Amino acid sequence: MIRTYLDYNASTPVCAEALAAFAEAAKVVGNASSVHLDGQSARHRMDDARQGLASIFQVHPQEVIFTSGATEANNLAVKGIARHARSSADKCHVLVSAIEHPSVLDAAAALKVEGFEVQTIPANADGRTDLDALKKLLRPDTAVAALMRVNNETGVIQPTEEASALCAERGVPLHVDWVQAFGKLPVSLAGCASASFTAHKAYGPKGIGALYVARKTRLLALTHGGPQENNLRAGTESPELAAAFCAAARVAERLRVEGAAKIRELRSLFLKELEAAATGWALNGDPAWTVPQTVSLRFDGSGSGPGSGAAGAAPVDGTALVRALDLAGFSVSSGSACAAGSVEPSHVLEAMGLGPEAASASLRVSFGHWTEAAGLAACARAIGREAARLRAAGAGRS
Repeated sequence: MIRTYLDYNASTPVCAEALAAFAEAAKVVGNASSVHLDGQSARHRMDDARQGLASIFQVHPQEVIFTSGATEANNLAVKGIARHARSSADKCHVLVSAIEHPSVLDAAAALKVEGFEVQTIPANADGRTDLDALKKLLRPDTAVAALMRVNNETGVIQPTEEASALCAERGVPLHVDWVQAFGKLPVSLAGCASASFTAHKAYGPKGIGALYVARKTRLLALTHGGPQENNLRAGTESPELAAAFCAAARVAERLRVEGAAKIRELRSLFLKELEAAATGWALNGDPAWTVPQTVSLRFDGSGSGPGSGAAGAAPVDGTALVRALDLAGFSVSSGSACAAGSVEPSHVLEAMGLGPEAASASLRVSFGHWTEAAGLAACARAIGREAARLRAAGAGRS
């Protein structure tokens, strides 16, 4: 069976350039913290990768901190900034949007256990964070606010530029999760106190990420035991992974520009095929604010979208549909991979106002520059076929 991978938001294929950069950097045996020649060779590899990413992010190299991925980067930013603000200015209020990745929400929950007051910024039905609510929630004692640039489940672009302006007026540091936006939107970190990135969402390897920390931002380290990464992340650094991340980032940025038309065509093709093949579905999030690489849809039978021909049809369980498509040779998702195995409906979709049944009837298809049109079209037809089969099976059991 020929498989078609359409879960790029969970992890992308690793590009040849990243693999080559990893292999080349792995030839250096030294520890980047050692003073001898072999150690300094490793240090040069780290410095080159840091400089390369800084150039892409349009920031100073000292503002780029390598991490094990976005989860660590988000934790370091949210916890580190909040704890410093409490220790230096007795600020104990934290704001996070309701549609953040679990690594941000759980970091905030951990701060709540420590005595911080944590409030959630609501989202609108279109999938975007409510700026009016943010403005009302900001306080003089707000230690940090967090808002992602692009939502990982819906692909909806968030108003981070407007949010950074609101936060700047109140002197509140804003952390922005850039994980799903990198390689899809031009990088702009103006106004951000910090921003997280990871390689494996942009054609690089797993196990390496980065946190942008503006020079004016103050935060406390999470790990201790060494002076690595500007005293913010103790532990032996990996020149191999850093070099691979930088190489992948260059590819992602090049493809973002050169392949934009292809990505838009792929989305248009998929939706056209889906409209012909399936009924009783609707898109999650406002298409006008959605990156083209992500399609989030629900088979709740609401008849509120382009596939409304079966208005009133029985909902289709998203997890069951994912499993059926997997057996048919298509890798898609019911939401965030970090929530895999959970029987709870998507917190993102519920924050947008969807009920548990509609949220559980959702499916995410995400693709990129190595996605072939034929496979994407075949997936759309398979979705229509399997959704109809699951509906019929559900009706038969009733």
